[in-house]
Amino acid sequence: MKKCLFYLTLFCLLSACQKSGPSGPKATSAPPLGTINLSDFAISDIAGTDLQKAIKKDTLGRILEEGLLHKGKRHGTWVVYFETKDIPFRIMNLEEGAFSGVFLEYSHLGQLELIANYANNELDGRWAKFKNGFKTETREYKNGRLNGLLTKYYKGMDVVQQASQYEDDLLNGTSKFYDQKGKMVDEVVYRKGVRI
Repeated sequence: MKKCLFYLTLFCLLSACQKSGPSGPKATSAPPLGTINLSDFAISDIAGTDLQKAIKKDTLGRILEEGLLHKGKRHGTWVVYFETKDIPFRIMNLEEGAFSGVFLEYSHLGQLELIANYANNELDGRWAKFKNGFKTETREYKNGRLNGLLTKYYKGMDVVQQASQYEDDLLNGTSKFYDQKGKMVDEVVYRKGVRI
């Protein structure tokens, strides 16, 4: 029965890869920030710099968002808090309003759910998603495109389920599939998105 379930899961995974085609999962683009309405923020100048500190509070005085401004645009580290809790939802780094550097998202329990790296609003570097403290998927990006290893993990385990190589958003290299004990069970080779 376990073998049956394993092969059914493997079949579903391979089918999913086939249906989505050889190209990679779509890059998670930079979350929209929208235009900042400065009237919602208390703004104070930072002496000796051309930066300003901006803090947005709710009617109860809880901080909802805070960070630095440069020429009216978000700049440096910004923190967005959950509306009902005093814990961060998002911690992000920006340059002149564009995502640049580390970007973190947390659950309402304060657990890390996403870590991404940006350069000029494009994913660039490590990207990892978490659930309940466990990695669910990791990726490598360069200039907004999937380049490098994409690894998926079994739910609630630090055991690799799939590891695939990508180049410019296309499968390129070996995709390996593993059982829950970490033993490789299948291997597929791609060249520029075409299965060989």
